[in-house]
Amino acid sequence: MRGIRAGKYDLYVSMGAVCSCTQALRYSKLQFYSYPFDWIGGPSFLERIELIHNNFKDYIIKENLEFGYKVEETKCDAYYDKKRGMQINHDFKQGRNFDEMYEEVVEKYNRRGKRLIEQIKASKKVLFVFMQTPHNDKTDLTDEVLLKGSEKFKEYFPEVQCDILYITCKHDIKPVVRNVSDNIQHITFDYDARDKISPWVVNFKTLDKLYRHFSISKRHLTKENIKEIRKYKLKLFLKGRMLQWI
Repeated sequence: MRGIRAGKYDLYVSMGAVCSCTQALRYSKLQFYSYPFDWIGGPSFLERIELIHNNFKDYIIKENLEFGYKVEETKCDAYYDKKRGMQINHDFKQGRNFDEMYEEVVEKYNRRGKRLIEQIKASKKVLFVFMQTPHNDKTDLTDEVLLKGSEKFKEYFPEVQCDILYITCKHDIKPVVRNVSDNIQHITFDYDARDKISPWVVNFKTLDKLYRHFSISKRHLTKENIKEIRKYKLKLFLKGRMLQWI
Protein backbone atom coordinates (compact mmCIF):
# COMPACT_ATOMS: atom_id res chain seq x y z
CA MET A 1 0.00 0.00 0.00
CA ARG A 2 1.62 3.21 -1.18
CA GLY A 3 2.36 5.94 1.31
CA ILE A 4 1.94 3.93 4.46
CA ARG A 5 4.63 4.34 7.10
CA ALA A 6 5.56 0.80 8.01
CA GLY A 7 7.17 0.68 11.41
CA LYS A 8 8.06 -1.17 14.58
CA TYR A 9 6.75 0.10 17.91
CA ASP A 10 7.28 -0.95 21.50
CA LEU A 11 3.62 -0.39 22.34
CA TYR A 12 0.28 -0.11 20.55
CA VAL A 13 -2.47 1.69 22.47
CA SER A 14 -6.15 1.59 21.56
CA MET A 15 -7.65 5.05 22.04
CA GLY A 16 -11.17 4.07 20.88
CA ALA A 17 -13.61 5.04 19.67
CA VAL A 18 -15.03 1.69 20.90
CA CYS A 19 -13.88 -1.88 21.56
CA SER A 20 -13.43 -2.80 17.88
CA CYS A 21 -10.13 -0.86 17.90
CA THR A 22 -8.47 -3.08 20.50
CA GLN A 23 -10.08 -6.18 18.99
CA ALA A 24 -8.44 -5.43 15.64
CA LEU A 25 -5.03 -4.83 17.26
CA ARG A 26 -5.31 -8.11 19.15
CA TYR A 27 -6.40 -9.96 16.02
CA SER A 28 -3.21 -8.79 14.29
CA LYS A 29 -0.98 -9.66 17.28
CA LEU A 30 -0.04 -6.07 18.10
CA GLN A 31 -1.68 -5.78 21.52
CA PHE A 32 -1.32 -8.31 24.33
CA TYR A 33 -2.35 -6.37 27.45
CA SER A 34 -5.57 -4.70 28.52
CA TYR A 35 -5.70 -0.91 28.89
CA PRO A 36 -8.36 1.51 30.17
CA PHE A 37 -9.90 2.50 26.81
CA ASP A 38 -10.17 -0.98 25.28
CA TRP A 39 -13.81 -1.68 26.17
CA ILE A 40 -15.06 1.85 26.85
CA GLY A 41 -17.01 4.21 24.61
CA GLY A 42 -17.75 7.87 25.04
CA PRO A 43 -14.91 10.22 26.07
CA SER A 44 -13.42 12.30 23.27
CA PHE A 45 -9.92 11.71 21.95
CA LEU A 46 -8.52 14.71 23.85
CA GLU A 47 -10.37 13.77 27.03
CA ARG A 48 -8.73 10.34 26.88
CA ILE A 49 -5.29 11.91 26.62
CA GLU A 50 -6.05 14.07 29.66
CA LEU A 51 -7.12 10.95 31.57
CA ILE A 52 -3.73 9.40 30.83
CA HIS A 53 -1.99 12.58 31.96
CA ASN A 54 -3.97 12.60 35.22
CA ASN A 55 -3.14 8.94 35.93
CA PHE A 56 -6.83 8.05 35.46
CA LYS A 57 -7.77 9.83 38.67
CA ASP A 58 -11.50 9.43 39.38
CA TYR A 59 -11.90 7.49 36.15
CA ILE A 60 -15.04 5.61 37.21
CA ILE A 61 -17.09 7.25 39.99
CA LYS A 62 -20.03 5.31 41.46
CA GLU A 63 -22.27 8.37 41.87
CA ASN A 64 -21.96 9.16 38.17
CA LEU A 65 -23.13 5.74 36.97
CA GLU A 66 -26.65 4.91 35.90
CA PHE A 67 -27.98 1.63 34.53
CA GLY A 68 -28.44 1.53 30.76
CA TYR A 69 -29.49 -1.88 29.46
CA LYS A 70 -28.62 -5.57 29.47
CA VAL A 71 -25.98 -6.80 27.02
CA GLU A 72 -27.20 -10.32 26.35
CA GLU A 73 -24.22 -11.33 24.17
CA THR A 74 -21.82 -10.96 27.12
CA LYS A 75 -24.31 -11.31 29.99
CA CYS A 76 -23.33 -7.89 31.31
CA ASP A 77 -25.22 -4.80 32.44
CA ALA A 78 -24.28 -1.65 30.55
CA TYR A 79 -23.78 1.48 32.66
CA TYR A 80 -23.56 5.09 31.53
CA ASP A 81 -21.28 7.63 33.20
CA LYS A 82 -23.41 10.76 33.00
CA LYS A 83 -20.48 13.06 33.89
CA ARG A 84 -17.96 11.81 31.31
CA GLY A 85 -20.48 10.60 28.72
CA MET A 86 -18.81 7.21 29.01
CA GLN A 87 -20.42 3.87 28.17
CA ILE A 88 -19.30 0.79 30.16
CA ASN A 89 -20.71 -2.30 28.45
CA HIS A 90 -18.46 -5.23 29.33
CA ASP A 91 -17.59 -5.12 33.05
CA PHE A 92 -20.68 -5.36 35.26
CA LYS A 93 -21.83 -8.98 35.20
CA GLN A 94 -25.56 -9.67 35.28
CA GLY A 95 -26.87 -11.15 38.51
CA ARG A 96 -24.02 -9.73 40.63
CA ASN A 97 -24.38 -7.19 43.41
CA PHE A 98 -23.63 -3.74 41.96
CA ASP A 99 -21.57 -2.50 44.93
CA GLU A 100 -19.35 -5.59 44.89
CA MET A 101 -18.95 -5.41 41.11
CA TYR A 102 -18.13 -1.70 41.29
CA GLU A 103 -15.18 -2.33 43.61
CA GLU A 104 -13.88 -5.07 41.28
CA VAL A 105 -14.30 -2.87 38.20
CA VAL A 106 -12.49 0.11 39.78
CA GLU A 107 -9.64 -2.12 40.93
CA LYS A 108 -9.34 -3.61 37.44
CA TYR A 109 -9.25 -0.24 35.71
CA ASN A 110 -6.78 1.18 38.21
CA ARG A 111 -4.50 -1.75 37.41
CA ARG A 112 -4.91 -1.21 33.67
CA GLY A 113 -4.24 2.51 33.98
CA LYS A 114 -1.08 1.97 36.00
CA ARG A 115 0.12 -0.63 33.50
CA LEU A 116 -0.49 1.67 30.53
CA ILE A 117 1.38 4.65 31.99
CA GLU A 118 4.31 2.50 33.14
CA GLN A 119 4.61 0.88 29.71
CA ILE A 120 4.42 4.21 27.86
CA LYS A 121 7.19 5.65 30.02
CA ALA A 122 9.30 2.51 29.53
CA SER A 123 8.96 2.68 25.72
CA LYS A 124 10.92 4.46 23.04
CA LYS A 125 8.18 4.41 20.39
CA VAL A 126 4.41 4.20 20.98
CA LEU A 127 1.61 4.17 18.41
CA PHE A 128 -1.74 5.49 19.64
CA VAL A 129 -4.55 4.18 17.42
CA PHE A 130 -7.96 5.81 17.10
CA MET A 131 -10.41 4.07 14.78
CA GLN A 132 -13.69 5.57 13.64
CA THR A 133 -16.73 3.42 14.29
CA PRO A 134 -18.50 2.62 10.98
CA HIS A 135 -21.79 4.52 10.53
CA ASN A 136 -20.87 7.00 13.29
CA ASP A 137 -19.63 10.38 12.13
CA LYS A 138 -19.52 11.52 15.77
CA THR A 139 -16.23 9.64 16.09
CA ASP A 140 -14.60 11.72 13.32
CA LEU A 141 -11.49 13.70 14.32
CA THR A 142 -10.34 16.93 12.70
CA ASP A 143 -6.69 17.67 11.90
CA GLU A 144 -6.80 20.34 14.59
CA VAL A 145 -7.79 17.77 17.23
CA LEU A 146 -5.12 15.32 16.06
CA LEU A 147 -2.41 17.98 16.14
CA LYS A 148 -3.49 19.17 19.58
CA GLY A 149 -3.42 15.57 20.79
CA SER A 150 0.08 15.12 19.41
CA GLU A 151 1.29 18.23 21.24
CA LYS A 152 -0.19 16.94 24.47
CA PHE A 153 1.63 13.62 24.09
CA LYS A 154 4.91 15.49 23.48
CA GLU A 155 4.32 17.56 26.60
CA TYR A 156 3.38 14.64 28.83
CA PHE A 157 5.93 12.10 27.53
CA PRO A 158 8.88 14.17 26.20
CA GLU A 159 11.28 11.20 26.21
CA VAL A 160 8.95 8.97 24.14
CA GLN A 161 8.19 9.12 20.41
CA CYS A 162 4.38 9.19 20.44
CA ASP A 163 2.84 8.67 16.98
CA ILE A 164 -0.86 8.67 16.12
CA LEU A 165 -2.65 6.44 13.60
CA TYR A 166 -6.15 7.66 12.78
CA ILE A 167 -8.32 5.24 10.78
CA THR A 168 -11.63 6.17 9.14
CA CYS A 169 -14.14 4.09 7.21
CA LYS A 170 -15.65 4.86 3.80
CA HIS A 171 -17.46 2.33 1.68
CA ASP A 172 -16.10 0.89 -1.54
CA ILE A 173 -12.91 2.93 -1.90
CA LYS A 174 -9.27 2.01 -2.23
CA PRO A 175 -7.08 2.86 0.79
CA VAL A 176 -6.14 6.54 1.01
CA VAL A 177 -3.12 7.55 3.12
CA ARG A 178 -2.62 11.11 4.32
CA ASN A 179 0.18 12.37 6.55
CA VAL A 180 -1.23 15.06 8.82
CA SER A 181 2.23 15.68 10.30
CA ASP A 182 5.53 13.87 10.79
CA ASN A 183 4.00 11.70 13.49
CA ILE A 184 0.29 11.60 12.56
CA GLN A 185 -1.04 9.37 9.79
CA HIS A 186 -4.66 9.29 8.60
CA ILE A 187 -5.76 6.22 6.62
CA THR A 188 -9.21 5.84 5.06
CA PHE A 189 -10.59 2.62 3.57
CA ASP A 190 -13.55 0.25 3.80
CA TYR A 191 -13.44 -1.97 6.88
CA ASP A 192 -17.17 -2.11 7.61
CA ALA A 193 -18.36 -5.66 8.35
CA ARG A 194 -21.84 -4.81 6.98
CA ASP A 195 -23.40 -6.19 10.15
CA LYS A 196 -26.91 -4.72 10.28
CA ILE A 197 -27.63 -6.04 13.77
CA SER A 198 -24.37 -4.67 15.22
CA PRO A 199 -23.35 -1.76 12.95
CA TRP A 200 -20.23 -1.01 15.00
CA VAL A 201 -18.67 -4.36 14.06
CA VAL A 202 -15.62 -4.16 11.77
CA ASN A 203 -13.95 -6.50 9.29
CA PHE A 204 -10.87 -7.73 11.16
CA LYS A 205 -9.39 -9.46 8.13
CA THR A 206 -9.46 -6.22 6.15
CA LEU A 207 -7.87 -4.29 9.02
CA ASP A 208 -5.27 -7.04 9.33
CA LYS A 209 -4.04 -6.15 5.84
CA LEU A 210 -3.24 -2.69 7.19
CA TYR A 211 -1.61 -3.91 10.38
CA ARG A 212 0.72 -6.28 8.54
CA HIS A 213 2.75 -3.18 7.73
CA PHE A 214 3.46 -2.76 11.45
CA SER A 215 5.38 -4.85 13.95
CA ILE A 216 5.97 -4.87 17.68
CA SER A 217 9.25 -5.02 19.58
CA LYS A 218 9.94 -7.47 22.40
CA ARG A 219 10.18 -4.72 25.02
CA HIS A 220 6.91 -5.55 26.83
CA LEU A 221 6.27 -9.07 25.54
CA THR A 222 6.37 -12.42 27.28
CA LYS A 223 7.75 -15.59 25.70
CA GLU A 224 4.18 -16.73 25.05
CA ASN A 225 3.40 -13.46 23.25
CA ILE A 226 6.42 -13.94 21.00
CA LYS A 227 5.31 -17.50 20.19
CA GLU A 228 1.87 -16.18 19.20
CA ILE A 229 3.44 -13.64 16.84
CA ARG A 230 5.67 -16.26 15.22
CA LYS A 231 2.71 -18.59 14.62
CA TYR A 232 0.73 -15.72 13.14
CA LYS A 233 3.55 -14.70 10.78
CA LEU A 234 4.13 -18.30 9.73
CA LYS A 235 0.44 -18.68 8.95
CA LEU A 236 0.53 -15.56 6.77
CA PHE A 237 3.72 -16.67 5.05
CA LEU A 238 2.31 -20.11 4.19
CA LYS A 239 -0.77 -18.48 2.72
CA GLY A 240 1.36 -16.02 0.73
CA ARG A 241 -0.44 -13.10 2.29
CA MET A 242 2.37 -11.08 3.83
CA LEU A 243 1.98 -7.37 3.06
CA GLN A 244 -0.56 -7.92 0.30
CA TRP A 245 -3.59 -5.75 -0.22
CA ILE A 246 -6.32 -7.65 -2.04
